[in-house]
Amino acid sequence: MTKISFYSVFDSEITKFACKLLEKCFQNSMKVFVKVPDEHLMIELDKTLWTFSQKAFIPHSMVTDKLHDESPIYISDKSFEGNREFLMFFMPELRSDENFLIDFITSNNLSLKNFTRIIVVFNGAMDSNIRNIYKIISEIKSSDVEVEYHVQNNDGKWS
Repeated sequence: MTKISFYSVFDSEITKFACKLLEKCFQNSMKVFVKVPDEHLMIELDKTLWTFSQKAFIPHSMVTDKLHDESPIYISDKSFEGNREFLMFFMPELRSDENFLIDFITSNNLSLKNFTRIIVVFNGAMDSNIRNIYKIISEIKSSDVEVEYHVQNNDGKWS
């Protein structure tokens, strides 16, 4: 069964949090396709991954890299490529009319069941983002998926 985890993160911490999750994925030998909405965020996430940890390097590549299939973490603002069980959406800002998850799945001729785990990291400081995520959750609840929702509080803790 596919597990979909939504993480509502404060704006100032969102890139750092995405890097922490990707570090965990790498440590657990997961091959992850990271979908970002645009080239600017792809470059931002790439730069942050290079400098994120002084203890360990997090190997990754972008759609513009030649050997992106070899990398355990592949960041793209384009269509899905490769054979990866894990999918992450890095979505600091959402349009209110957008169901990026379903749009991505259908436009790539995929199913939610193609993935063992889907992670959605979004800016929880924006009310419109939260409303959009609840709408997406209500649309996918009827699918055979497990959904969990995590909220970062003011102290940086999770509930």
